[in-house]
Amino acid sequence: MANDNAVPFDPVHDTQAIYRALLNAVSRPGTVERLEASIARLQLPLGICPAAAGIASALLDGEVRFAMLMEDQEAFTAYVRRMLFSKEAAAAEADYLFADGIMPEAEIREVMGSVKRGTLVAPDDSTTLFIRVNRIESGDELQLQASGGQEQNVSLLLSGPGIRTEQACIIHGLSREWLIARGTINSEYPMGVDVFLFTETGDCMALSRTTKVKEAEPAWRM
Repeated sequence: MANDNAVPFDPVHDTQAIYRALLNAVSRPGTVERLEASIARLQLPLGICPAAAGIASALLDGEVRFAMLMEDQEAFTAYVRRMLFSKEAAAAEADYLFADGIMPEAEIREVMGSVKRGTLVAPDDSTTLFIRVNRIESGDELQLQASGGQEQNVSLLLSGPGIRTEQACIIHGLSREWLIARGTINSEYPMGVDVFLFTETGDCMALSRTTKVKEAEPAWRM
């Protein structure tokens, strides 16, 4: 479905802007990058997540493979094949994997147990995960809260390279099972996976494989 933005999506400049935002996110884990300005110009069929389409436009081409485990996977897969010529693959063979933050725990464990995590010789031969969540909050003055209602929220403290001391964040709509499985996969550095969390509207935050993640106590304040 076409949007009302007068300026169309630029396949060069907008994809470069998205790519730079992703690089910034992974170099500064816990910092929220915003893709909204670029993805708002995409002309998309109904049923496709704008942020996922924008990220795909910046990363996917005929030389890489992707796996799709989001609710709108059929429309998204058709779009990627038609517009970007990227090849769909099983999670175990994908260079990039798109998934929803809330999935059955058994399915998350199965997926994370199969993704590529690189080797000691080629640690970059690993899957990059893009997980769609409902909302991302991050900041020095953020008050971490207990989960509430039916939505699965996780309150986290991040540390490691790219973070001065500790970074607090709350992720709305993310199963803890993703984080548990990520911790297992990334326990043998330099092997592991990089994880990006993104929202429908284009907020994006990275957890690089070197980022240490621990769940914070409710109401803890930095």
